[in-house]
Amino acid sequence: MNTRQYIFLGAIGAIGFVLAFGLGSFVNALTGTPLTGGLLNGIIVGIVLTVGLKAVPKFGAGVVIWIVFSALAIPTITMGTPGAYKIIVGIASGLVWDIVVTLFRRRNSGYILGSAIGGDAVIVGTFIAAVILGLPAADKLRSAIYSLLGIYSVMGLISGWLGVMLYRKKLSNLALFKRIAE
Repeated sequence: MNTRQYIFLGAIGAIGFVLAFGLGSFVNALTGTPLTGGLLNGIIVGIVLTVGLKAVPKFGAGVVIWIVFSALAIPTITMGTPGAYKIIVGIASGLVWDIVVTLFRRRNSGYILGSAIGGDAVIVGTFIAAVILGLPAADKLRSAIYSLLGIYSVMGLISGWLGVMLYRKKLSNLALFKRIAE
């Protein structure tokens, strides 16, 4: 990856975080259950992150996006209880997404499935961290994790598909995105 691509991926991670925090904080405040904020923003954020990965078709792009996203999330309730553990969760999610996309040889189906599995990695990683760290969120997540995984999987598939379609039909021919991919 070149400097321009790192900057672009960092911007995608930051935009994703701003969207997730803004929309997600509202839902989390209403429900009191960690990670439910993603129910409102999951599709929008998933589209943004998928576009970022499509624009920089290189292994590691997902990790870069998720490092920025999770670093910005540390002091917030985005991705669960505030804490530095989010960096590890973000790296794992980005790595999962990169691996799935690579295994599918960067075909659109890989981005779509990667969006779903990468999103589920955030849920599982946050739950494991909550249990290991003894966070109060662990009990709330324990009762909701299977429902959240199912919902996030479907949202990941939808957002991955929408992101692929948006990139393919509208963004891939724009000069900015052509320069990013170089």
